[in-house]
Amino acid sequence: MTRYLIWMVALLIVWLVNIGLVYGAFRLHLGRAGFRGLDRKELIWRTLFAAAGMTLIVPLIYLPVLGFFPKTISTVAVLGFIALPIAGQWLNFSLGMDEFIDGFSVAIMQMLVPVLMLVIVWRFDIPLKRWLMLG
Repeated sequence: MTRYLIWMVALLIVWLVNIGLVYGAFRLHLGRAGFRGLDRKELIWRTLFAAAGMTLIVPLIYLPVLGFFPKTISTVAVLGFIALPIAGQWLNFSLGMDEFIDGFSVAIMQMLVPVLMLVIVWRFDIPLKRWLMLG
């Protein structure tokens, strides 16, 4: 029971962080033009929806660190090549963009923080698997 509660709280925190990351990346992608054509309510719903999907897609990159795959650069690269296009297509769909490359660029900007966290965990050999009660 405690394990499930910890996972639910962790996913909630990740989702809340992803809301800010998706909003910031989308805003950065639009540049000075801003959110023309989007009213505030639609922007909030699209951001919440996109962040919920990214909460489920981004952990694919963390699987080697958690010990589910070997900890090699090639494994992380392959999972990155799987996760990035899925994330780009998801953001393209959920944020209502016209082309895949727009969603892909927002996905790359949004994933900068999680990937930097991954590098810190990997570099300093932080026992993330034990903290999340997976082993």
